[in-house]
This record gives sequence, structure tokens and C-alpha cells, in this order.
Amino acid sequence: MSSDQRYRFVIPLVVILVVLNIGSLGFLWYGHLNNRPPKPEGDGKPNPEEFLIQQLQLNTEQAQIFRTLRAQHMRETDSLRREIQHLKVHLMEGLFMIPPDTVHARVLSDTIGKLQADFELSVYRHFSDLKQICQTEQHSKLKRLIFEALNKADQAQPPQQEPRRGDDKPPQDNRPRPPAGGE
Repeated sequence: MSSDQRYRFVIPLVVILVVLNIGSLGFLWYGHLNNRPPKPEGDGKPNPEEFLIQQLQLNTEQAQIFRTLRAQHMRETDSLRREIQHLKVHLMEGLFMIPPDTVHARVLSDTIGKLQADFELSVYRHFSDLKQICQTEQHSKLKRLIFEALNKADQAQPPQQEPRRGDDKPPQDNRPRPPAGGE
């Protein structure tokens, strides 16, 4: 076999192998890009409705009633949330008026407090309604979930720090002390 005949077979063979390698690498790279985990729907937070249905092990009828109750609750509380937020913005805007209107600030903060009380009562009624559709054995699970949520919300708050003092003395404990002698 002459060298010209050998190159006639080798060159196309090398070209075919190079094209196959490039194709394989492209296929692997494309597959790698498409195998990323899907992003969670919405804002990435778990759906509280489905979480409660699952954790309480609500049956189909209970779940349907709960979904209806929750939709009604969300309609009611969404308007309260929006109004509270709107009033808070106005309250803080008043801070930058010259001079600040403290009377108006008091009226706004009182209104925010009343709306917040309405909001909390709505949440209470919502969970009371949920308790009504639960069976007795589901009550303890509901209670545990409610108090876990309250504890998480409390832990999410940054700790309150006392204002810094000019000196390095520790703050004094002015709480009343129990009487000595074990009374």
C-alpha cells in the first residue's frame, strides 16, 4: 500500500473522529446545562396551605374546606396588610417633615395598632375554623404547628439591645429580689 492510499483512508477517518468528539462534548455540555435542578415555583417558599394539609393529614373533604377557608382568610388579611403597610409609609414620611407632626404620628400609629389587632383576630378566627374541621387526634398536631411557627417568628426577631452607656459598667439589675430565708 502506498503512502497516498494510506492518507486517503486516514485523513477522512481522523476528520470523522474529530467531528464525533466535538459532537459528544457538545451533547454532554448541553445535557449538563439542562440537568440543573428546577427552580421552585413562586418565591421559593413552601406553600403553607399544602404544608398544613400534609402535616395535619387532612382527608379530602377537610382539605377542600380548609382551602376555601384559607382563600377567604387571605382575601381578608391581604387588604389589612396593604393598609397597615400604607400607613407605616405615611408614618415614616412624617418623620422627615419640618417640624415632625407628632400628633399625626400618634393618630397613624393608633390606626396601625387597631388594624394590627384586626389582623391578629382574623388569624385567630382562621385557626379556630381550621380546628373546627379537624378531628380530635389532629388537634395536638395543630397546636404543635402553631406554637412552632410562633417560636420561629420570635426567633427571627433580632435581639433588643440596650442603648450604649458612656461608661463600661454593666447594666444594673433592678428587679426585686426574693426575700432571704426561703419564705
